[in-house]
Amino acid sequence: GRPGLRCAMYTEEPVLLQVDIWEKPIRLAEEDNTAPDPSGGQYWAVAAGIASYFLKRRGLDPLRSGCKVLDLSAGVGAVGIAAAQYGAKVTATDVPQVTDALKANFERNQVQGTVLPYVWGEDAAHLGGPFDFVFASELLHWAGWNIFDDDPREPLRQTFRMVSGPNTEIYLGFTTRNPQREEEFLTTCKERDFDVYTDSPSPVELPLGTKVFATLRLKPGRSLAPPPAPATAPEAEGPADDEAALTEAAEAAPLPSGGGRVRRRVLLSLAVLSLGGAACAALFHHRRHRLW
Repeated sequence: GRPGLRCAMYTEEPVLLQVDIWEKPIRLAEEDNTAPDPSGGQYWAVAAGIASYFLKRRGLDPLRSGCKVLDLSAGVGAVGIAAAQYGAKVTATDVPQVTDALKANFERNQVQGTVLPYVWGEDAAHLGGPFDFVFASELLHWAGWNIFDDDPREPLRQTFRMVSGPNTEIYLGFTTRNPQREEEFLTTCKERDFDVYTDSPSPVELPLGTKVFATLRLKPGRSLAPPPAPATAPEAEGPADDEAALTEAAEAAPLPSGGGRVRRRVLLSLAVLSLGGAACAALFHHRRHRLW
């Protein structure tokens, strides 16, 4: 088929999947025991879509020249392995539960790559950035382990910022599952840190299941350091509407919705119920004491 499109079949070896990316065969082992997130050990078809999107925009010469590539939350490592086959210096990351299987897939295909455990939002200095290209496949479907977890989109945005330099290009691909959530992520990236380029309409205008691809580049003047943590604003000696302070606070603020806000609402509701119950019990005891 055409370069970069998926051509996959199960081989005679039980757990192996063969995928063709950029006209090179890749043998991948999928894992079913990568709990607590089993999706990390599976092949996602969007990976081949990102490969095609990259081929259309950049061709393969940057890979042949030995550029630095980060396959972020690589899973089975399809795109990173394909880039390494063409000569790129590849770093592939995922959560610790997945990295052993990821490293085995690099070895299975006899290519060099650095495999490191990494969780979004943590300090990314040890990954060796900034990178020339970052591949990010199907990273917006995950909303945390449960409603009490913070929304992972904000740590993901921070990670994008930490691994980027002035010339870094991030190739993001995802399948529309929650269009509002996905649109919020792209909008937040665009407003705070990145120029976002895409041939696709807004996710909210697309049917569910549509594959969307976008390229992100850090806006001029943005540093590699993670955004500062929110802090209480000092008492202003001058005008309260200082533009630089407001911009910094906006960049550090969390995304407008998600698991973190849900958790805070749930905990607040529980606290209110607890205080209400205590007040009712005290009132009942007081009235009973007066009756007797």
